[in-house]
Amino acid sequence: MLELERILKTAGSKISLDRARFLAEKIYQIDYVNPYDNKRKSVLLHTKEQPEVAELLDIISANC
Repeated sequence: MLELERILKTAGSKISLDRARFLAEKIYQIDYVNPYDNKRKSVLLHTKEQPEVAELLDIISANC
């Protein structure tokens, strides 16, 4: 069993390993520098899979 698969099962998630792989391919982030205050910003772009992506990211961040 792969580590991610174990983590998903331990968290009680219904996301399969194949679905997690698919969702990971749908995560897009834009990094930019705000020209008004020169601060670096990051924005995650939303997709129709956003609830599952958010769940996956929460599970992964809780286990890292």
